[in-house]
Amino acid sequence: MKSKWVKLAVALAVSVVALAGCFGGKKAAETKPSTYQTALAAGVLAVKQDDFAGALDHFQAAVAAKKTKAAATDLAQTKAYLKAQSQEQAGRPVRAHKTVTQALKRKHGAKALTTKLKAYAKRLAKVAKQYRRAASLLKEAQAQADAGETTQAKETLAPLAPLDWSQDYLKRLKADYDALVQQLDAAAASTATAASSDSTSTSDQTSTSSAAKGGSAKASDPTAADQPKVSWNQAAKAQGSDADAGAASDSSSSKDTATATAPAGNDLSAADVRSAVLTYFGTQLSAAAVNAVPDSGILQAYKDTLAVGGDVGYTVSLLEERYPDVVANGKAATTTGDDSTTGGN
Repeated sequence: MKSKWVKLAVALAVSVVALAGCFGGKKAAETKPSTYQTALAAGVLAVKQDDFAGALDHFQAAVAAKKTKAAATDLAQTKAYLKAQSQEQAGRPVRAHKTVTQALKRKHGAKALTTKLKAYAKRLAKVAKQYRRAASLLKEAQAQADAGETTQAKETLAPLAPLDWSQDYLKRLKADYDALVQQLDAAAASTATAASSDSTSTSDQTSTSSAAKGGSAKASDPTAADQPKVSWNQAAKAQGSDADAGAASDSSSSKDTATATAPAGNDLSAADVRSAVLTYFGTQLSAAAVNAVPDSGILQAYKDTLAVGGDVGYTVSLLEERYPDVVANGKAATTTGDDSTTGGN
């Protein structure tokens, strides 16, 4: 009997040891990182090291192993970061900023990736603002140059000279900027030569210098009447008079309108602003599209113009930038904004 109980005790002990081994092995297997966890961790580490190409590979592997919200978000945000980099390098900072902003709306992503995206979005917001300002000034200066207003065009272009034109976000504007600088230099040289040949032998250096600055260019330029330089002060007076649009256009091309100034009376209505815009720039605008612009949009462009002492042409450039449909035949200028010349990526 005693031998029987001894055998039973030994058998129980062996069973307990075997069971312990089984459960212990299962626990060890559960604690070993899975392919999904390993790939996800490697992707986050790559993000911290600014290796977004490497992070893309790791997050793709994580999604292939186990498609979770976290892995899917990490993959999508990494793709957005790389896409925004390509857009910025192509000279499209406005699109790049939009890409990053949309990516930040996704949830369940890695904290390190969100931090990188926020920092990138902040920088892109700054360069996108600089891009828009450069594009607006460049367009205004080009219009002035085409109208024979060489001096005004140079003054408008002056704030752009200190910019670092080697930056990627300005590359789409650089060619236009360089071409305009050459155009203005050539116009100034041509004006100086003409003035010199017309001057008498008794003309002093002061009169020659004054002519070289293009003071008489407007009177001899046949295109000046096509793109008049009209201050809002003059436009406001024209709106209150009985003169027709043709008389207003003739008056606006006289030499006393060479410098645009903010009007003393800045209380024009949206209807008055539309009328002035179409009166002086009707050939390059779609009247139907201009009339379709909300009154608030018309007045905002007008107020923004007054704030910087701009003229009617400046208001037109703002409307073209904000409402591309107002341009006749739907063709916006090449430097109006980030997305005005080409289609999407």
